[in-house]
Order: sequence, then structure tokens, then C-alpha cells
Amino acid sequence: MHLGTRAANFHQLRDTTAQAIIALAESLQLKVIAEGVETQDQLDLLRRYHCDEMQGYLFARPLPAGELLELLRSGSRLAH
Repeated sequence: MHLGTRAANFHQLRDTTAQAIIALAESLQLKVIAEGVETQDQLDLLRRYHCDEMQGYLFARPLPAGELLELLRSGSRLAH
């Protein structure tokens, strides 16, 4: 199998899986939270299918409790 074909198949499977999981959760009136969002491509995909919430390195690195409290108290918005 050609490497380009394998990559295309992976992306199609990833997209279809994300869409199906989000649609299933919505049909059950559940909120969808995606973990481990690390790339703009992943963020775009999740937004396209109306994922409710996302977290991961794309937004912020893991923080010690004290730094997290500072961030929350400051009212700062995370990127993206």
C-alpha cells in the first residue's frame, strides 16, 4: 500500500470515528469533551463536528495547582 493512501485512510477513519462518537453522544443528549488536542488540524476537525469542549497541549500545558488557580483568577482566555 502506498504511504499516501495509508495516510488518507487513517485520516478518513479518524474523521469518521470522531463524527460518529460526537453524533452518538449528541443523540443521547451528552456533552462531548475531547482530550489530547495537540494540533490545529485536530481542533478544526472537532469544531467541524461541533464537539462541546476540548483540552490538550494546543491550549495549555499541564499546570501545577497553584499556577492553574492563578490562570483561573486572572480571567485569561486560552489560545484558540
